[in-house]
Amino acid sequence: MVLSAEFYKNKAKDELRETDEVKEKSIKLLRDFITNHPHIINSENFDDVLLLALLRVRKYSMDKVYESAEKFASIFVQYPDWFDISPENLERSLQIIEGGTGVLFNERDEQGRRVFFINMERPGELRCTVTEIIRTVIIAMFFLLFEEETQICGISIIFDCSRLTMHNVVPMSIKSLINLAEMINVVPIRIKDIKVIGVPKFFVAFFEIMKRFLSPKLRGRIRLYKNYDRPVYSSDDVVNARKQAKEMEDTIEKLLRVKVDPELLKKNRKKSAIGRFLSKTLS
Repeated sequence: MVLSAEFYKNKAKDELRETDEVKEKSIKLLRDFITNHPHIINSENFDDVLLLALLRVRKYSMDKVYESAEKFASIFVQYPDWFDISPENLERSLQIIEGGTGVLFNERDEQGRRVFFINMERPGELRCTVTEIIRTVIIAMFFLLFEEETQICGISIIFDCSRLTMHNVVPMSIKSLINLAEMINVVPIRIKDIKVIGVPKFFVAFFEIMKRFLSPKLRGRIRLYKNYDRPVYSSDDVVNARKQAKEMEDTIEKLLRVKVDPELLKKNRKKSAIGRFLSKTLS
């Protein structure tokens, strides 16, 4: 669906409290915060596109924005393998996307959201590792970070588990599920809707574990369906992953030069999903 520039401007104002004045002032505040942060090094590699994404996902509530910026900076140091986009790793992720694992549609829904369809059986058939899956999801998320319309309206994700079997499921430890949930919580994308189709009985326990570590807001947006029409599409309906990859690659390479010191890592581990879980369990 093609929507007007006025639609996006009004949505940003109504849902995010965004005006030109607020946007300009907030970008400056966030840049000053990151530049002067005692624990973030090479902060100049945060460009205005990423600053806007961080602002919009927290609706310009600056205390929450600052906390998200710290977590976002920390995640590159905590999980370096996820962001290792060497030529062979990037090529592998593009092959996974093109192999039908993740389908990102050109067409937006009536609310302006980008629709991301994930075939849960494909990673097993393509013999993906857990790290490859997480890295590929991150790359797809970074495609979306550059789209102003998506920053404003967010995304709708459809997980299709209807063809998932014991033979094509990728073995994932509880730690991997928690890490995947943590990544979803930290990447600055507005996830507005999550549909999960046909979760098989053997996968329910893993799904419930992962769900516990998502933010309360995200948990409230998950809907389970026994039956749901799979989208019918052609290659013309799908975002060209290779065309999107270059800009994303440059940005991730810049962000990998951002470093944080141990004090910030320690602080954010306590606030992470696993940190919150352990504090409740051990208290």
